[in-house]
Amino acid sequence: MKKLLYTIIILTIALSSCNNQTTKSGKIKTEAYRPVEIVVDNPTVIELNDSTKEALFTRAKWLAKQIKFAYKEELHKVVTEQGMLEAIGFCNERAMEISDSLSVVHQINIKRAALKNRNPLNAMTEKETKIYKDFVIGWLNKAPMKGRIMANELNQPVYYNVIMMQRFCLKCHGNSEEVNPEVAQKIKELYPIDRATDFTIMQPRGMWAITFPEYSVK
Repeated sequence: MKKLLYTIIILTIALSSCNNQTTKSGKIKTEAYRPVEIVVDNPTVIELNDSTKEALFTRAKWLAKQIKFAYKEELHKVVTEQGMLEAIGFCNERAMEISDSLSVVHQINIKRAALKNRNPLNAMTEKETKIYKDFVIGWLNKAPMKGRIMANELNQPVYYNVIMMQRFCLKCHGNSEEVNPEVAQKIKELYPIDRATDFTIMQPRGMWAITFPEYSVK
């Protein structure tokens, strides 16, 4: 099932290759790329009670798992076949395309929001910042990291959950001792306003925001 889903994702990305973010100069041109936004004309009206929250939570958690699987599969392939320098642009170039393909397949809107972002398109809104800070406070107090379902300003249910820094990712997002100097220079060239560095393993690095536009919360 995972392999089938991954194949669907790659085919969808291939068909949307015109959304490539990289300019001829090699720098990321974020204004040329806008993530897919799924809009539903007649959403189903629901109450955000315990049962609907649990159903949405289960679905969103599964979706986040599929996204991470797709990211990991392609990222490791790039690193293995082309090396770390070629993998630098993957996370914010190809990752958004992978998110878009899953958005289309599942009719959801996916965002990986971050305060310390590498790509400005991942910047947090004021509400997302408040929710994320709650996660960080919980992490500092060693509380269990559990996602939540909340309605946004459009009355759409949204799944929020923290994204933790993994060891492998420190090769591009760690401190100066963990990031190879050539990799650090390449990051600086591609992302002149990069903020996504100096993380430690299993530290909060951002947050999922998965929106279900098919529903309207009354």
